[in-house]
Amino acid sequence: MRFSYKAITPKGEKISGTAEAGDKYELAHQVRGQGNTLISAEALDVKNGFDLSRVNAFLSRVKMQDKIIFAKNLGAMLKAGLSLSRSISIMEKQTGNYKFKKILADVGSDISKGSTLSGSLAKFPDVFSSLFS
Repeated sequence: MRFSYKAITPKGEKISGTAEAGDKYELAHQVRGQGNTLISAEALDVKNGFDLSRVNAFLSRVKMQDKIIFAKNLGAMLKAGLSLSRSISIMEKQTGNYKFKKILADVGSDISKGSTLSGSLAKFPDVFSSLFS
């Protein structure tokens, strides 16, 4: 799969480029191997206008159990001293629910751009109630 990405060099310069990788995690590993920090990545390949990831996101839903585990684990990770963005990233990788994985990726991206957790979660009112915001 081909990705367009933006990264920051160790000197703090923003760079962009394209690369071939199996998924975003592999791309992040490649960029990190070059000594840079990945900021954002976007898949460039969509075959015949059909994107299976959109179908999966539409068909799946976030269960209450997923949200309970999210809240519990987020609290535990923060209490253990992990940063908010790192905690969200870990939970994104661990969840098996495709839709929740995409939501956590968006939340993590917003947080790394400087948004608040409540502001990021408020973008998904059908998943996170006002209790989270």
